[in-house]
Amino acid sequence: MNDPLEKASAGDPTGRLVPAGRRHGGTEGIFWAAMLIMAGVILLADQTGRLPRYGGADMWDWLMLGAGGLLLLQAFFQLLLPHAGHASAFWIIVGAVLFALGAGAIFGLNLTQWWPAILILIGLSWLARALRH
Repeated sequence: MNDPLEKASAGDPTGRLVPAGRRHGGTEGIFWAAMLIMAGVILLADQTGRLPRYGGADMWDWLMLGAGGLLLLQAFFQLLLPHAGHASAFWIIVGAVLFALGAGAIFGLNLTQWWPAILILIGLSWLARALRH
């Protein structure tokens, strides 16, 4: 019988019920909190005129760099720590593209130099997932 609610995890001392299929490794809450903090810091720095303007970069370039970095950092932890959830190739690609776009605009990097690194990241994530199973 499929119960729409099931116990959280065996190690959960609260014994709370959660919707079936909604148990996560724990990095999502930290990720979204870090994303909101990062966006708030960038917006505040932009509002107060303290946001660095390397190469004419604006607030959106910094937001892309930060969001991409956080997505890649979350995927890195998910690859290293089995209990932290599974790293999704989709979010690794999104993170790498955002990071490359932000870094390219801020530091004047040529994006054609980043594509091999993005392919390497995707390959490493698939390799780590395969080795973890």
